Formats: sequence, structure tokens, C-alpha cells
Amino acid sequence: MIMAVHIYTGDGKGKTTCAAGLAARCAGHRKSVSFYQFLKCDESGECRTLSPLVRFFRVSMRFGFVFQMDMQEKEKLKQETYALWKQAVRENCDLLVLDEIFGAMEVGFIPKEEVFAFIKTCKSELVLTGRNAPENFVKLADYVTEMKMIKHVYEKGIAAREGIEY
Repeated sequence: MIMAVHIYTGDGKGKTTCAAGLAARCAGHRKSVSFYQFLKCDESGECRTLSPLVRFFRVSMRFGFVFQMDMQEKEKLKQETYALWKQAVRENCDLLVLDEIFGAMEVGFIPKEEVFAFIKTCKSELVLTGRNAPENFVKLADYVTEMKMIKHVYEKGIAAREGIEY
């Protein structure tokens, strides 16, 4: 199998959903899938549905938005996130999903240089998601899809809904 790098980025909804769909497709062909979620702590619907087929990993601590955390909470989350990253780079699977990796890089929890170097040596089909994919990552990738928000119910004051946004 030829290995490729996929990026799902942009400010629109659907990046994780696309990654989950690809994970389901890959698992449906009896391929091994590891799905790492960074900056997410609540179990989303895709985890419940795909967990019999896909191995999911995330940090153990519960947290809110990073920008609302104090320095001690941020440091603990940074340590757990980096440990999760180090686990991900040791994975041996057919499809490796690094969900919200760009967000984890943007807040300084995972060094961009490490992720970029990993992409060049990864032996798995690789999916990276999150807003603001760096240009050098986009140039290196084989597939790049940008989700662009045109409208979102959040603008009307509607909070994230179970089964739709998570």
C-alpha cells in the first residue's frame, strides 16, 4: 500500500468527522487504525461508534478550553499531551489519525518541528487535523482539504449539540 499524508484543516465544521469516516473505511477493510485526539477530553460519538474497530487515545485529565486554564493546569495538560504525542510516534498501524494536532502545536504543547520530521518518516497512512495547518505541512501533504465556515449555529448562540458537533 502506498502511504500518503492527509490534512483536514480550516475554520469549518467537519475535520474530525472526515478523519473518523476515513478511519471507518480503513477499518472496514480490516486494516489497523489508531486515532489520537489532542485537546479533546470528552468522549465524542465517533469514539463510541468506532471503538470496536479503531483504537482511540486521548489524555486522561478532564479540562475546558486552554485559554481559560491557569498556568498549572496548562502545564499538566501540556505534559500529558506531549506524552500522548510520544506514544503516537511509536504506533505501528495502517492508518494513524492525529486529530487536532495543529491546535496542540499552536498552543505550544507539541513542537511543530517534531511533527514535521515525523511526517517524513511515518510508515502509516497519516491524517492530521485542526485549524491553521502550517504552509510547509500543506506543501508536504498528498491530500489537503479545507473546511470553510460559511455559517454555523454557534453564531446564533446555539451551543455544541450531542451527536452533531461531538
